[in-house]
This record gives sequence, C-alpha cells and structure tokens, in this order.
Amino acid sequence: MLEVFQKPLSVRSGPFPGSLCSTEQVGYLFANAERIYTVSNDVLRSLEAEINVPIQRQRISRIFLEFARHLKLYEEYVNNYERALATLETLKKKDAFAQWLESTEAKTECAGHNLYDFLVTPIQRIPRYELLLRELINYTDESHVDYQGLGAALQSMKDVGEYLNESKRRAENMAKIRQLSEQLHGRLPFTLIEPQRRFIREGVLSVREDSGTPNPRVLLLFNDILIIASRRLFILNELVYKSHFQLYRTIARDIASTGM
Repeated sequence: MLEVFQKPLSVRSGPFPGSLCSTEQVGYLFANAERIYTVSNDVLRSLEAEINVPIQRQRISRIFLEFARHLKLYEEYVNNYERALATLETLKKKDAFAQWLESTEAKTECAGHNLYDFLVTPIQRIPRYELLLRELINYTDESHVDYQGLGAALQSMKDVGEYLNESKRRAENMAKIRQLSEQLHGRLPFTLIEPQRRFIREGVLSVREDSGTPNPRVLLLFNDILIIASRRLFILNELVYKSHFQLYRTIARDIASTGM
C-alpha cells in the first residue's frame, strides 16, 4: 500500500497545477499506516530472530506483549478509517484521480486488490495475531518456559482484538454504505456517505399503484434516513433513487391489515 499508493500519490499532491489531491488528503487516506508498517516489520524481525533460539528457550510471548503496547497506533488508524473512505469517495469524483487509481489498482503488485482492500488490512491484523497465539499455545507443552507467557500474550491480543473488532464492524458497515452509493443512481439530494451514518437493513416492499398493479420498491434503512428506490430493469444490482425520509421527522405506527 505504501509503495504502490501512498508514496506515488504524495509526489503528485500539493497546491500546484496537475496535482491529484492535496497533501492533507493524502494524510486522511493513509493516516499513520507508515508507522504501523514499521512496527509490523519490527515484530516480523523479532520473530525471525527468536526462531533461531533453541526451542526450549524461545520466548515468543515477550514479542507480542511488547507489541501490545502499540495499541494507540492502531487506535489512531481505526479512528481515521471512516474519514479515509470518505476522502477516497471525494477524490474518485475527480477524473484525473479516478484514472490514476484505476491504472494503479491494475498493477501486478496489487494482485487484483483495490485500495479499499489495502486500507482495511491493518484493522484485520490483530485478529490474525490472536489466531497465531492460540495455535502456539495448542502446540506448546505446559512445562515450557514460555507457556504462561503465551497465555498472557493471548489475553493482551484479545483485549486489543475486542476493541478492533468493534472498529472493524464500523468499517465494514461503511464499506456497505460505499457499495450502496455505487449501486444507487438518480439525483440524491444529499451525500450518502457520512461519518455518522450506519446501515441497518435492506428490504423489499410491494407498492400498489392506482391501476392496482403491484410495484416493488427497495427500502434502505439507515440510522438517520430511510431511502426508497427501485431496481433497474435488466441491470443487476443497480438501484434508482425515488425518495427518502429523515427519521428524526418520521413517526412509525402499526396499522391494521386491510387484507389486500
């Protein structure tokens, strides 16, 4: 992500003609990813060095216990994640940036992944460390010098993981909203992607026209808004905006069925 996206984009950012974005927007996109990369490399080097120690004296746990102290690095990245997605959505509306992004994502180094995939990777890292420690404990004898330490390291990763799992859920929810923003066509009188917005549920409602013909509508429920849309004929996964309701102005009531 840093070599393929951040560094080339930093070179082409700034207040000059032909720039793809501002320096500030580059900061919003990648936050402290470079510092996280440095810490991750340190963990990798420490693990490689510890593997060369005789197995009876290996203390892998201390590497992860030290690593757990860097939680604030991940907290900063996670807290910025939604702003990163919103910034990316804004930049994609610029033709020059959209073209650069498309050509960059097509590079062999990306292996078919887009920038969204790379941005979420640091958030997924801690749960993978937790899985690794579970496996190490399973294959470590209780008499080993590091057995108790591995248990402590696992608990540290679980504590960090619980926090990041909640952050990941928010990130995935934002990704769902981004997906809907790409599927939804028509003149929306508002921006769908907002930092405080949460997607809740999608459903289909049959609306009966004056002629008596049922007309299906797709309802998209968020924490602050309800969007009514229709599916585009012959085009898979595309929606057409029809109307919306602000929930703070809306009252929901149960009504008796008419049997129709």
